[in-house]
Amino acid sequence: MLKQAMLGIFASALAATTTQAAVVNGSFETGDLTGWTPAHLSGIDVYTGGGNFDLHPHHGDYFAMLEGVRENNYTSLMQSVYLKAGQTLYGWAMFLARDELPQNDNAYAKIQLQNSVAGITWTVDVMSVGDYGRTDWTKFEYEALVDGWYDISVGVANIGDGDEAYASAILLDHVGIKGVPEPASMALLGLGLLGLGAVRRHKA
Repeated sequence: MLKQAMLGIFASALAATTTQAAVVNGSFETGDLTGWTPAHLSGIDVYTGGGNFDLHPHHGDYFAMLEGVRENNYTSLMQSVYLKAGQTLYGWAMFLARDELPQNDNAYAKIQLQNSVAGITWTVDVMSVGDYGRTDWTKFEYEALVDGWYDISVGVANIGDGDEAYASAILLDHVGIKGVPEPASMALLGLGLLGLGAVRRHKA
């Protein structure tokens, strides 16, 4: 009976593992875009920081930077993650304005349940930060209300001109999940408790 219960929990753990997807390469520590889907590769790269704008990762050694190289169109990056209800998906973004009004370049960071309007969107533009202004690293997050696949994405658009020298940028880093324990972890805990109970019964 105990053996059957343990096998059942182990099977549940395996099933949960195949369903529960973690964020892949959330801090871009591979040095590339592994795990992420770009709308197109032009204007997207992974950096270690420094340079003319004195940029530094929020976490680890790398971050992704998207530049609005397409006039009036978004350069974007996205990943789909499976969440259980109660888990929170989060990320950190920074906007770097490289233009001035009336060219109101804008960017967004978004978390959204697939095929739904449920989610959260952080938006920023040149008007909100000032000509050639920038934000600090800003956290955006969303707690899942239901189990399902959620998309986390960022994008930036070059508004009003096609000059890449004035293309604003959005940075993305430190994307992860927090919240209730994953089902596989709970199953492993259950296996441990059952094993402990079996040992105690054997000694008795």
